[in-house]
Amino acid sequence: MKKIPGLNLVELPHNREKALCCGGGTEVFYPQVAEIVSEKAAEEIKSISPDELIVSCPDCDLAFWQSTYLSNINFEHYIDILAKSMGIYHKNILKEFLLMDSVDSILKEAEENLISNGIPIDTAKQILGTYLTKLLDKIKKSGRKFV
Repeated sequence: MKKIPGLNLVELPHNREKALCCGGGTEVFYPQVAEIVSEKAAEEIKSISPDELIVSCPDCDLAFWQSTYLSNINFEHYIDILAKSMGIYHKNILKEFLLMDSVDSILKEAEENLISNGIPIDTAKQILGTYLTKLLDKIKKSGRKFV
């Protein structure tokens, strides 16, 4: 990442193996815990005033993107940054799914991939359906849009 022209990389005070968790992994089952953990990480992010935050975890991407504390900061996954630096188009499927704004649409689009990975559709609908419904509701309430 440091070799990408024009990218001024500044690491957070807590980084790598000491990085603060975004709380995204606990979002569905323990939303109160997720909010506390996310707020602590958001405070650290704001302390360095970045123009953009590069994340390596899809949960971080979503948790920080939804954060009202970080509404003026853009987030991008490191794979997207690397791909752009090499002139490669990288399709961010997660963001495309969330733009669909419907759990049924997301599951229908992902069906072929789920089947090819041996995941029963009914199981996926049960587990992912609950998660995606809560996630889409939270996104709607936040008022933020993926760009």
